[in-house]
Amino acid sequence: MAEGGGEGYETLEGIGGDIEVWDKRTLKEKLLDANQGGVHKGKRYIYPLWKTLLNKWFSYKNSKVYIVTPFLDEQRMQDVCRIILHNEADEQLTNFYVREKCNFSKSISELQETVSGEIELDDKRQKTQKRLKKIFERITDPGKTFHAKFMCCVRGSKADVFITSANFHGSHFDCNNLDTVQYLTMTKKIFEERFLQPLTS
Repeated sequence: MAEGGGEGYETLEGIGGDIEVWDKRTLKEKLLDANQGGVHKGKRYIYPLWKTLLNKWFSYKNSKVYIVTPFLDEQRMQDVCRIILHNEADEQLTNFYVREKCNFSKSISELQETVSGEIELDDKRQKTQKRLKKIFERITDPGKTFHAKFMCCVRGSKADVFITSANFHGSHFDCNNLDTVQYLTMTKKIFEERFLQPLTS
């Protein structure tokens, strides 16, 4: 399905509803733009790019995906879970770092309870419940105060990193809040040293 501005979309059929992402051509165009860095609107640019990248990265069978955001809401947690379930990519989510109080006064565990309930309403299979539990085990507070927002896909010795000033939250993704965006490629070693170690050491 195509919309205004030449953007093309495709629909992922998933448990409990469809997820709309950009098609391959549109993603390629947007990544060329994001390589240069810039300021973009949350709802029209950053959120679709975020979902589309996650879908692409989780479609790789040998990827390791890292997600880092201080603030997260139920919709974005549900997006991540549905994309992982759609791609049967339970093993690819390596670390998902958020603050313990990630949605105003709500904790990680409260979000997980809500998301689990929503998805289980749509699919009561025991296998899906076990898969959700495995995903939730990767969502943790690193134990440090942080405000970094980025995602990364590691394949072999290469790391693709999506960096933004936007929280992975409706306050930035459901409105056209203006935030910075950049897409970088680096070695796995540099990613681990410059992005992961400050959070985990």
